[in-house]
Amino acid sequence: MTPSTAVGLGPSPTLSTSFDLETFAATRRGVTSTARACGLDGEALDGFTLATGEVVANAIVHGGGTGILLMWSDGSHLHCQVSDNGPGIPADRIPPPPPAPPPPHAVSGRGLWLAYQCCQLEFRTSRHGTTVELRTRVPLAVDADRPRE
Repeated sequence: MTPSTAVGLGPSPTLSTSFDLETFAATRRGVTSTARACGLDGEALDGFTLATGEVVANAIVHGGGTGILLMWSDGSHLHCQVSDNGPGIPADRIPPPPPAPPPPHAVSGRGLWLAYQCCQLEFRTSRHGTTVELRTRVPLAVDADRPRE
C-alpha cells in the first residue's frame, strides 16, 4: 500500500490513505504535511502528529494490521479519522480520557494517554472494526489588512 498525497479539495486540504506497518512512516509524514497545510504549527502540529501516530499504531497492532486514514478541516477544527477492520473494542474497554498516565510498570496504555493530551478523541466500534476520530482546534488565520491587537 502506498499513501496518497495531500490533495486540495475546495478550501481545505485533505488526506485519504490506507496504511500498514510498512507505510507507517509515510502515513505519519502525510499527516504532518496535511496538518501544516490546514494551519497547525509548533506544539499543536507536533501534538496532532503524535496523537495520530499513536492511534494508527494501535490500529496496526490491535486492529488487523491495516487501516484507512482520512483528514479534513471544517475551518475551525482539523479532523482525522482512523479506521480498521479488527474485532472491535469491547464496550467496557473503550478508554475514557485517563486522568493520569499509566503507572511506570504498565506495559501498555501510554499511546492513548498521550493522544488524549494532544486532542479530542471519539471512538466508534463494532465487531467489524473500530474508528477513532481525532479533533483539534485550528488557529484562526490573521487577516493581513487588519491591525494586530
